[in-house]
Amino acid sequence: MAYDTLNELMDHLRNVTNLTVSAWNCKYRATDCDGCGPAPENRFCQLIHSCDKALTACINSDVDAFRAADERGGLYCYTCPFGLLEAVMPISYEGQTVGYVMIGKAIPDEPGAEERILTNLVDRFPELKKKQEELRACLKQFTRFSVAQWEGWLCTLYVYAKYIEEQRLLFQQTKTLGQLAREYINANYGSKITVTDLCLRLHCSTVTLTHHFRREFGTSIAGYLKGKRLSRGEYLLVHTRMNINEISESCGFSDANYFFRQFKSRYHVSPTQYRKLHGEEKSK
Repeated sequence: MAYDTLNELMDHLRNVTNLTVSAWNCKYRATDCDGCGPAPENRFCQLIHSCDKALTACINSDVDAFRAADERGGLYCYTCPFGLLEAVMPISYEGQTVGYVMIGKAIPDEPGAEERILTNLVDRFPELKKKQEELRACLKQFTRFSVAQWEGWLCTLYVYAKYIEEQRLLFQQTKTLGQLAREYINANYGSKITVTDLCLRLHCSTVTLTHHFRREFGTSIAGYLKGKRLSRGEYLLVHTRMNINEISESCGFSDANYFFRQFKSRYHVSPTQYRKLHGEEKSK
């Protein structure tokens, strides 16, 4: 039950620091332990990642940080391309790095910090200028810190990372990109999932992930996700009394009419007709 313990440690570290906390494997991909990967995107990051150049900069920044932590053989602090402070601590067994623990998304408690971050952000990524006011509002939601607080958080991160090493709570990941993406979809298809979400979780580009997924499974990520949702919808129609709206929402469709159209396209009858036909067969 090592992963359960790692999950508990990550939760506790979040509570202690009030920061974003995540665990990553040696290939710079989020662990497949529930609660240990990156947290769901906040609105600030959603806005930034809507710009392809900014998304690439975000992924590259984290990878560079992981490599820098390896070279140092210990804790590495850095400012992300968007002005937020973050830190990475490598996890090693017998001299070999097997993963990392990351904390971050903090802003210095200094006058004008938000405006400096925003100005630099818009200068570097002009495409975000039209979202400047919303970005400014989002920045106010991040944790502020003094130098003493940040040093305390770094000490806490170091202690937690060493405990993970001693207890061997993090293991090397041998699964492929496609397998990791498919597992995440299978576990979360009822929620909103985008290719961007998966790329951030797996620290790879959209082109790389979509290429690997299609090569491994012979279909696109969107096609696989839709098929998974429709298959679940078909099961719920036959085996439950949930109404169409409830089934649609449960399967991750944001609109019942869209679910209706996609279901009919795949099964050649409406969800209501399918339930009537196969529900009757089941009752015989």
